[in-house]
Amino acid sequence: MSEEEKTTQLELPSDDITERLRPEMLQIGESREVIVDPRVFICSFPKSGTHFVEQIVQTICQPMPTERPWAGTFQGHSWTTEWIHIRKTLRRIGFIRDGTYAKGHVGYQKETANFLWGNGAAVLFVYRDPRDVAVSQTHHILNGKTHGHNEIYQDIGFDAALLAVIKGLDVYAGVMERWEHYAGWLEEDWVLSVKYEDLLNNKREVLSDIVRYIVGHSANVRGYQATIEEDILESVIDAMDRNSSRTDLSPTYREGKSGGWKTAFKKAHSLAFKQSDVNDWLIKLGYETDKDWKSDTEAARELEVAELKEKERVEAIEA
Repeated sequence: MSEEEKTTQLELPSDDITERLRPEMLQIGESREVIVDPRVFICSFPKSGTHFVEQIVQTICQPMPTERPWAGTFQGHSWTTEWIHIRKTLRRIGFIRDGTYAKGHVGYQKETANFLWGNGAAVLFVYRDPRDVAVSQTHHILNGKTHGHNEIYQDIGFDAALLAVIKGLDVYAGVMERWEHYAGWLEEDWVLSVKYEDLLNNKREVLSDIVRYIVGHSANVRGYQATIEEDILESVIDAMDRNSSRTDLSPTYREGKSGGWKTAFKKAHSLAFKQSDVNDWLIKLGYETDKDWKSDTEAARELEVAELKEKERVEAIEA
C-alpha cells in the first residue's frame, strides 16, 4: 500500500456528532426531519493536502467498506499521465455508501464526474499552489516515500530533483502537465473546490463551507433542501478542527505550510516553471497577477549581484 493510499487512524465520528448533523430537510409544503448520511469523495491533486482534508471528513464519515478507501486514475502512483482504465476507477468509487467516504488522485473525466453525481457523492476537489506542490513532491521522493524510482532523484540532489519534478523526467510528467488533467474539476459547479491555503489561513470559515456543502448536496440529490442550526454547525466544526490538527497521524505530512517555494526555488526553477505553465494557471488560480514573479531566493541573489556591481562601480570611480 502506498503512503498516499494509507488511511489516517483518527477519532471517527461519534454518535453524538453524526446524530446532530442530521438536519431538518425541507420539502415543498412540509417540514420534517429526514436521516441522510452523506457520501463524500475527496479528490485531490497529489501533495495538496489529501490527508489533511481526510482528517476533516473523518469527523462525520467512516471510510468506505473496502480494504482501503482509495481510487486513482494514473499509473505510477499518480506521478504519470498514463490513465488507468476508467472502469477500474468507477468500480472503486462505486463502493462509496451512505455515511462513508473515499479519497484519491482522480484526473478529470466527464464520465467520472457524472458517475459520482449519480452515486450521490459530495465531491471536495483539493488543490494547492503548484509551486509548493513541486517542492513537497520533491521532498516526498527524496525521503523515500512512494514513487517507484526514488533513487534516480536521490542521486542528483535536491535542486536537480526539484527541476526534474517541474519539467518531468522520463515517464514522470512535470507538475503542470499533470495538473492539466485535474483542472476540469474546477468547472463542475456542483463540486466544492477547496484551496489548501484557505484551509490554513481561514480554517473555520472553510470548514463551515465544507459542512454546509456536504449536508446540502447530500440532501439535494435526494430531493430535499437542508438547514443546519448554528450550534450544531459550530460543534461539528470544533470536532473537525480537533481531528485535522492531528498531523502526527498523517503518513505523508512534512511541514504543511504554504509559500515554501519562495525559499526553495532558484532562478532555474522559476524559469522552468514559467515555461511549463503555458496556460497561466498561477494567474487563473489567483496565486499571481502576472508572470513576473520571483522567489525570495532569486530576488535576494539579484539584490546581491546589484550591490556587488554598485560597489565595483564606486571603486572604479574612486580609483
